[in-house]
Amino acid sequence: MTYCDIKKLTAEKREAKWWLEQENKKQGDRWTTLQHNGILFSPEYEPLPPNIMVKYNKKPVKLDSKNSNNSLNITAEEGAVFLAQKMEQDDRLAEKDKKRKKAIDDPVFTTNFWNDWKKVLGPNHIIKDLKGVDFSPVQKYIVERSNNKKSAKKAMSKEEKKEEKEQKDAVKDLYGYAVIDGVKIPIGGYAVQPPGLYIGHGNHPLRGRIKKRIQPTDVIINVSKTNIPKCSINGKPCKWGAVVEDHEVTWIASYRHPLTEELTHIFLKRDESHFVCSSDQEKFEKAKKLGENIEEIRKKYTKDLSSSKSETRQLATAVYLLDVLAIRPGTEKNEEKESDTLGLTTLKCSNIKFDIGNHVTINFSGKSSIEFKKKFKVSSIVYKNLQGSCEEKDKKKELFPNVNATSLNGYLKTLLPDLTAKNFRTWKASSILQEELDENIPDPDTPTYEKKLMYDRANIKVALELNHKKLGGSSDRVEKLKEKISEYKEKKKNAKTPKQKASAQKSIDLNTAKLEEAENNVATSTSKVNYISPQIVVAWCKKAEMPIEKIYNKASLTKFIWAMSTPSTWKF
Repeated sequence: MTYCDIKKLTAEKREAKWWLEQENKKQGDRWTTLQHNGILFSPEYEPLPPNIMVKYNKKPVKLDSKNSNNSLNITAEEGAVFLAQKMEQDDRLAEKDKKRKKAIDDPVFTTNFWNDWKKVLGPNHIIKDLKGVDFSPVQKYIVERSNNKKSAKKAMSKEEKKEEKEQKDAVKDLYGYAVIDGVKIPIGGYAVQPPGLYIGHGNHPLRGRIKKRIQPTDVIINVSKTNIPKCSINGKPCKWGAVVEDHEVTWIASYRHPLTEELTHIFLKRDESHFVCSSDQEKFEKAKKLGENIEEIRKKYTKDLSSSKSETRQLATAVYLLDVLAIRPGTEKNEEKESDTLGLTTLKCSNIKFDIGNHVTINFSGKSSIEFKKKFKVSSIVYKNLQGSCEEKDKKKELFPNVNATSLNGYLKTLLPDLTAKNFRTWKASSILQEELDENIPDPDTPTYEKKLMYDRANIKVALELNHKKLGGSSDRVEKLKEKISEYKEKKKNAKTPKQKASAQKSIDLNTAKLEEAENNVATSTSKVNYISPQIVVAWCKKAEMPIEKIYNKASLTKFIWAMSTPSTWKF
C-alpha cells in the first residue's frame, strides 16, 4: 500500500459528450483508478465561555468541556448545547406556529436524550435527572452568539469576505473532489455527519438520542491502493477503519450511522457523476418500456386476481394498487430503530376502509412520515380480495400477509423482465406529465412566463399523484399569497395603461400558481428531478420554443445533459 500526502488534486475535465462515448458498465468494474484525499471530519468542540452554565436545582453547574473519552466521543457540555439548540429552535418556530410541539415536552425525546447524556456525565455526576436541569442560560447565549455572528458577517469588508471564501474553497479543493480514471469529479457531501441530536420524521423511536462524533476508525475508504490518502483529523494523524479497493462500487467512503447502524456512503456529486447519470438514463428507459407494455401487463395481473392460489391473488392485487396509486413498495422495519412508516407491502387492515360501490379509502403514514390518504373505486374482484384479507376484523393484520418487497419484485419480473415496483412511480410521473404537456403546447409567441406556468401546473399534478408533499405546511405562506393576489387584482383594476394591466396580470398568474402549490403543500422538485423523464421536458421546450433554463437549474442541466439533444418529436 502507498500512502499519499493530502494535496490539491489535478486532472483533466470530463469530456462534454461522455455519455455518447462511454457505456456505463452495469456489472463488473466501474473504474480502473480512483484517487481522493479521504473525507472531512467534524471540528473539535468549541467550549462555552466559563460564565455560561446550566443550572441544576437552581444552582449553576459547570460541565466538563474537554473530556470526550466516552462512547459518544462528545463532552458533557457539548451534549447540553445540543439540547439547548433544539429548545431554542422550538421556541423560535413556536412563535410562528402556536400548534408546534416542543421536543422538551415529548417524554420519548427527553428519555432518549437523558439515557445518552447521563453516560457522558458519568455515574458520579451531581446531575441525577433531566427535570432539574435549567438550560436557559445556554439557550440565551446561543441566541446572542447567533446574533453576533450575523452582525459580524454584515460588517465584514470585501477583503474579509474574499478571505473567508478562499478558506472554504481551499478545504473544498482538498476534500471535495476525486479523480476517477484520470478525470476530476466533485464529491457530494464530503464531510461526515456531525454529532448532534437525532430528530427523525414523525414519532421516530430514536428521537432525542445523541449521534456520536464519527472517528476515523469508523470509516472505510474505497481508493486505489497505490494512492491511499494519509488519515488526518483536525490536523492530527490518525488511522482509517479500513481501506478497500473495490472496482465494482462507486462510493468514496462509508461508515455506519451511529444509531440506526445503516451504512452511510459518500458518493460523487449526483448531478456530475456519470455513474448516476447513466443510472438515470437506464431508469427512464425502463419506465418507458413499462409504458409500452402496460396493457399486456394489466391483462396478466388481472387474470391472476382470480387465481386459486392465495399468494398469487395477493401479489396481483398489490400490483393493481401499484398501477393505480404508484405507492412506494415498502420494506420490513425494525420497530426499535425505525419510525412506523408504511408502504404497499406493509399496509395493515387498519389502513383501509371499505365503502359502498366498491370504493375504498387507503390512509397511512408513508416515507418521511408524509400522510397518504385517497378514496377511489376498484374493480369488484379487487374489492373482494382486499375485503377477504381483512374479514377477520383484526386491524393489526397485514393487508398482504404473503407479500413483501422481494416477492413483489419477483412477481413483477414474471410480467416483464427487469420490472420493479419503483419503475411504476417513474412511469406514472412521466406519463402524466407527457399527457398534460401534450394538451398544453403554447404558440411560440406566448410569453415565457405563461409557458413556464403550463409546465408548473403539470408538475403540480404529478406531485399530487405521487403524494410528493412537504412535511409541514405553512398557513402563513398561503395567507400572504392570497393577500398578494388581492393587491395585484386591485392594481390591475386601477391600471391606467395596457402595460400596467399586463404587468399586474402576470403577477396574479405567478402568485396563483404559487398559491396552488402552497395550498396542496406539494414538493414539485422531487418529481421534477427524480421521477420525470427529462426527455419529455426537453422535447416540449423545443416544441414550445421555451428556454430549458426556465425549467431546470444549473445542477439539473448538468445531471440531465445526456437528454438535451432529444428532438421535439420525441414521446415517452
